[in-house]
Amino acid sequence: MFKRSILSLFVAFALPIAPSWAAKGSVEITSEPGGAKVFIDNQRKGSTPTQPNKALVLQLEEGEYKLEGKTDDGALAIFDLYLAEGSVQPVHLILQRPIIPKPPIISERYQDNNNGTITDIKTNLVWMRCSLGQTWDEKTCTGNATEFTWEQATQQRANFAGHTDWRLPTINELQTLTYCSTGKPDYFPTTVSCQGDESKLSLECKEILSSRNIGMDKDKRDLYENCRKSKDNYDKPTIVQAAFPNTPPVLFFSSSRPDGNFDVISFNSGAYQRFGYALDGYVRLVRK
Repeated sequence: MFKRSILSLFVAFALPIAPSWAAKGSVEITSEPGGAKVFIDNQRKGSTPTQPNKALVLQLEEGEYKLEGKTDDGALAIFDLYLAEGSVQPVHLILQRPIIPKPPIISERYQDNNNGTITDIKTNLVWMRCSLGQTWDEKTCTGNATEFTWEQATQQRANFAGHTDWRLPTINELQTLTYCSTGKPDYFPTTVSCQGDESKLSLECKEILSSRNIGMDKDKRDLYENCRKSKDNYDKPTIVQAAFPNTPPVLFFSSSRPDGNFDVISFNSGAYQRFGYALDGYVRLVRK
């Protein structure tokens, strides 16, 4: 009897004591890069170590889980985990940033920035898609554009799409927006500058300047008509309407005032015009 009791006591102490998590499984999580935030079924469970040969160890009940690793700069890895009772499963997460496709180029010219602005890939100028006074509703420009005097136009600034350096464009910048649906020509040249000493200007600039009578009153002006020169019907406004929807087919101001005159673009005809007297017009802001 005494020997049997001794044997029973020895067996009881010789059996290994099961840890409290023995009924669970264990997952050992590492990541590339390290320091990833770890989520199990959308609940934060810690971060992977940044040191090599170290892992974030979690004990979980047997079952299926959605394991995610995330970084602050948007990298992500997702792993569907099945953990059996008593198992130890290593998981290595390779985090990658999602590839976001760029929107298509509009009319082979304009990159939509998805924030109410558009980038001209020929000039690298960034334009507001709407005229001032209108509102971008993620699809089009709504409301009515505001009419300004030139003095008011030059004072227009905006805090828009994360930038505060919006300004009135120069005449050469504004001119690049002119588009003729007839293709005669389709766009105004993007590199032509028709300001400065006329004796040093290109032949194309001299043709433009000679076709305008600067400073004459409205009845006597001979306008340089960009789109009307083709004599064909063309769409109005003379701008890429898919890029700049609901643009009024009227005069838009530039910041250029050579010799006290007002340089504008008419989006009714595509004309680069110069007025010797004050007038009202519309505004589209630009930035570089």
